[in-house]
Amino acid sequence: MARCNPKRLVIFILDFEFTGLRDFGPLQPLQAAPNLLFLFREQDRIAARTLATALRGRRFNFPGFQTLFKTELHFDSNPVILPDLRTAAMAKALAEVQTRQASVPNTLPVLVLPEGDDNGYLAHKADFSHAGISTQVCTLRVIQDENALKWAIANIALQMFCKAGGQPWKVRPSTEATLIVGISQSHKFRQVDDTRTIEKYFAFTVMTDNSGLFQKIQVLGEAGDESDYLSQLRENLRGILSAGAQAFSRVVVHTSFKLKRREIDAIQQTVSEAAQTENGSKCLFAVVKVNHKSRFFGINQQVNSLVPYEGTAVRLGPREYLVWFEGIFPDRPTVTKAYPGPTHLEFMRVTDGPEIKDDDLLQDLVNLSGANWRGFNAKSAPVSVFYCHLVADLVGDFHQRGLPLPEVPLIRPWFL
Repeated sequence: MARCNPKRLVIFILDFEFTGLRDFGPLQPLQAAPNLLFLFREQDRIAARTLATALRGRRFNFPGFQTLFKTELHFDSNPVILPDLRTAAMAKALAEVQTRQASVPNTLPVLVLPEGDDNGYLAHKADFSHAGISTQVCTLRVIQDENALKWAIANIALQMFCKAGGQPWKVRPSTEATLIVGISQSHKFRQVDDTRTIEKYFAFTVMTDNSGLFQKIQVLGEAGDESDYLSQLRENLRGILSAGAQAFSRVVVHTSFKLKRREIDAIQQTVSEAAQTENGSKCLFAVVKVNHKSRFFGINQQVNSLVPYEGTAVRLGPREYLVWFEGIFPDRPTVTKAYPGPTHLEFMRVTDGPEIKDDDLLQDLVNLSGANWRGFNAKSAPVSVFYCHLVADLVGDFHQRGLPLPEVPLIRPWFL
């Protein structure tokens, strides 16, 4: 257990994203108005119309896509009607979308699906992302529930804007320009009786900078043999670090708790080697192990709820901390939801020379927890790791069902 000291606050993340967009517009608007191409079954036509009406701002208090993002929104008048949700129907829909995009490049498919595990979501997501196409999925449960749609429509519009190539906002970095390399894995397992073995190793990186701007996704390793996989991991990471050293003054690797010991060792060794070979570029390197599933908890004795303040950092030992990315604020002490526990951070030593200060690493992590583009007031977790978990969960499901893997180097955040 750790007792939180409110005097150790790193930063407060305030929820001004929506009003900022409405009043001042997005950080980077779209170059062309997105053309929404709806895909739905015939029996879901009314639901699709309901969603389109809400996006125009003609229902609820949502001001509309155009008012919020300062960009017109077009709707394709010839939607794709799905006969069913089977794989063959999705394949035909993909071919039709590719044909439409050839003539209207800014076409964004919007798929209306029922709720359930067999609703075709994974097959659709695998096929379309494998073809390099971002899509937006909306379920009937949300669309047909007026109260649910009222609260969801702004987040749906935000995800569409990002997938169409826009950048809604960023956080103001308090340190030097830094490349953040989030790394996670999604291995394919084989279960034989009571024995579980890895059939295929797969690791990737989601890169941002310390302002939260999404850079790209890149595969780091993909092989059936562990030694080949680790060799690919080292080689690809070495290339990323070398390129990052030329463009940034700092490069920080955020490793997911899902990574195994040998993977973390390989990453730490590669970063250490880069710190020695890139001395001429004056670039500093660091590795941060981020663990959301820790055994620690904490209380704030200054308030009745005992909930820690958002942004509280507690030092456990040399280069080891707990941070609360979600919590109450001094001016808003009322508890409105169940807050998650602290995230355990370990700053791993990669060089005997100059290192990035702990406070700077902490500050970037807390800043990145306010850069989530998945929704307004979305989960406060560093996007470098949170985005990795979104991709890892999807890829894990693709592995399990034998579906094709995404065209990972897509520049747009298709996984939101």
